[in-house]
Amino acid sequence: MAKLPDTSETAIVITFLVINLSALLRQALRFFVFFRKKGYFPVFLLAHFMFCVDKILKTYVLLFLDS
Repeated sequence: MAKLPDTSETAIVITFLVINLSALLRQALRFFVFFRKKGYFPVFLLAHFMFCVDKILKTYVLLFLDS
């Protein structure tokens, strides 16, 4: 448990980051499994997934730096 205001805020932001990334990973894995069962691996989905992760990370970095 964080005691200082800055460390508490950091802990909260990191918690939300992990929650969002795990939800995004869950969605991506569902797509990969669905398309894998169809017989091909969708490279475009992998690229889109990496783009979304990058976007989320940049959002949290900007949010953290603004505070």
